[in-house]
Amino acid sequence: MKKDDKKLTVTEKVANGADNWIRRHYILLISLGVAFLVAIGIVIAVFVYLDVRKDNLFNEYDSVKTQYESLLELDKEDSEYSEAESAFLESAIKLASKSGNSYPVTRANITLGDYYFDLGDYSEAYNYYKKAIDKQPNTYLAQLAKMNQAAIYEYQNNVNGALEIYNSLWDDYGINGLYGSRALFNSARLYEKMGDTELALATYEQLVGEYGEDNGEYARIAVTRIAQLSDESGSYEFEKGKEIENPEDFTIERTIGSIVPITITAGPRNATITYPQSISLDDAESALTLLDETYPGRYTDLNVYWTDDGEATLEYPVMTEAELNAEIDQIAKDLDSYISSLN
Repeated sequence: MKKDDKKLTVTEKVANGADNWIRRHYILLISLGVAFLVAIGIVIAVFVYLDVRKDNLFNEYDSVKTQYESLLELDKEDSEYSEAESAFLESAIKLASKSGNSYPVTRANITLGDYYFDLGDYSEAYNYYKKAIDKQPNTYLAQLAKMNQAAIYEYQNNVNGALEIYNSLWDDYGINGLYGSRALFNSARLYEKMGDTELALATYEQLVGEYGEDNGEYARIAVTRIAQLSDESGSYEFEKGKEIENPEDFTIERTIGSIVPITITAGPRNATITYPQSISLDDAESALTLLDETYPGRYTDLNVYWTDDGEATLEYPVMTEAELNAEIDQIAKDLDSYISSLN
């Protein structure tokens, strides 16, 4: 019993010592506990704030996107256009100016770039695309913004600037890039425009080698271009837009297009295109838009005015009869190549 009493006494001593230590330091313990709870609260509050801010940013971008889409549907002469434009710009610039590199902020910069691009203010558009690239340099948004910058250079007839971007897209992202095949195709197309057939052929062949003959529309069109460029009779050399003060008057009447035939009646400054009545006005406009997207910059010198009776009037830089025939030949090839690639 004495041995057990000794053990019990030791236990009691330990318990009493712990009680005494807690009594002496209970204020410190309470303070540590409160500090721990406050820290947990701060962490939770930060996460909640970030989640709410993220949701708010996405909501803001959804609003900007909706405003821009609504603006595109309005005619610029519409009484509502000015008010809608001001509201869109206020919202978009506010979001695009926010700090950070989140998706909504980056997207807002691209949307503003698109707005100024459509407006023809290429300098402002380029700057907004650059801001988007700086915010997310290693994402698909940067690749999208770079493609848009290249399109700006093409509209400005800055072939070297566009080529630099297309080549960098391939060099930086390669076959895994979002626009790899399109970048190679556009590089080859510009080499053609510059008259460097050898480099154009090599780039088309690289495109087909990397992606295969049937892997995507650009590879399929590249196969066609390789065949055409390799055939001397299919070569195309034409420098359009030269100044001709007093062009000789002439009239060309031709039917082109083996798949969708259209009739062209053309002179030195303008032409009338008659397309099948089975093709609606919307279809005709969409076809030209798709063609322009496939060959961006090639037809930017053309002003097209559509009518509802199956005709379109084109205006273009002054051409001689030989030049215009060469241009019509090229358009015919492009139309057939493009339509064939969709089948």
